[in-house]
Amino acid sequence: MTELSLYNSCLRKVCRLLKDGIWKSGRVNPFCFLPPEVVHDLVSTTLHLQHPDGFRAADLKLLLTSGMLREFKIHAMDVKQELVPALKSLSSACQNLESLTLTELTFWINTDDSSEALQELLKILPI
Repeated sequence: MTELSLYNSCLRKVCRLLKDGIWKSGRVNPFCFLPPEVVHDLVSTTLHLQHPDGFRAADLKLLLTSGMLREFKIHAMDVKQELVPALKSLSSACQNLESLTLTELTFWINTDDSSEALQELLKILPI
């Protein structure tokens, strides 16, 4: 798909609206009704559009709690203070998660909060 496609333009617009918190006050998570492929594309686009210091877990919360995410990849440079909230959000609705990739974990894995959040997530992941 080309960078200038209507689909990619829509993904970027939805990501900006997520960042602005447009759907935070809603009772129902609107992303629960989207196909997993679209949720994956939204997560990828949101992470790609984030500032150089990393992402905010709050921007991804609705996507992570939609229950439609199949794959989630995070790199350590993006998650310094946001990893624990992201893992907690993901652990609340990960029934379709097939792949979780966390790279360069050594700088944070020894903290109690991150270890506990990762353990909770691993307990409920489908095997």
